[in-house]
Amino acid sequence: MGKSQIIKEIATQIEIDRRKASFVVDIIIDSIIEALVNGKKVTFAGFGTFKNVYKEARNAKHPKTGEDICVEAKNCVIFKPGKILRNRVSKKHL
Repeated sequence: MGKSQIIKEIATQIEIDRRKASFVVDIIIDSIIEALVNGKKVTFAGFGTFKNVYKEARNAKHPKTGEDICVEAKNCVIFKPGKILRNRVSKKHL
């Protein structure tokens, strides 16, 4: 499911036009990004948490050549699924 399908689903469920639903989705995404850029974590109860994590520089090996390479330090976004999401997904596959 992509952004356009989510917009269509929102528009259908709350009976608004797709332009308004798209605007709402864009605001939500921008708010999440802005919070992460500012070092805050974003939590949706039951769904999960987005968090900005700093990863130190490290040495690694190129998987094809085996050559030593240096991986630069960087910030990464991680997502930890919440309990409701984990339970719903795991029950679907049983």
